[in-house]
Amino acid sequence: MQKWWKYRDSSLYYSLKLIKKEKRIPHVIEDSAVPLENLSKLFSVLSKINKKYKTRSIVYGHAGNGNIHVRLISDRKKRSMIKNIAIQYFKETIKLGGTITGEHGRRSCTLRICQNAIRSQKLSNIHRNKEIL
Repeated sequence: MQKWWKYRDSSLYYSLKLIKKEKRIPHVIEDSAVPLENLSKLFSVLSKINKKYKTRSIVYGHAGNGNIHVRLISDRKKRSMIKNIAIQYFKETIKLGGTITGEHGRRSCTLRICQNAIRSQKLSNIHRNKEIL
């Protein structure tokens, strides 16, 4: 079993090692999670984002509970593109009934983009609760 954990833990390292440093985008989509029944839809969202922005992704995490981490691959210099990707991804995650702070909680959400999405998610939850009540 220890051997399998070693492979798992080293997989991201070796995946990133194959990519030139100037193509490694800072980690902006850290920790999203959706209900399992929507996980395939989240992968579709990511696929559409990759096509739209001409990016690629390394996806890893805990698919068994709907929690994934995304590392984008593209030109680091396109900061506005990175921001737009994060905003779109966060909005779609929330629409799918998910959260953008799945495993690591709000501490992993240091970017202003992410914090704005959390506010939006809270408002969405408040409106949903009002409809139920």
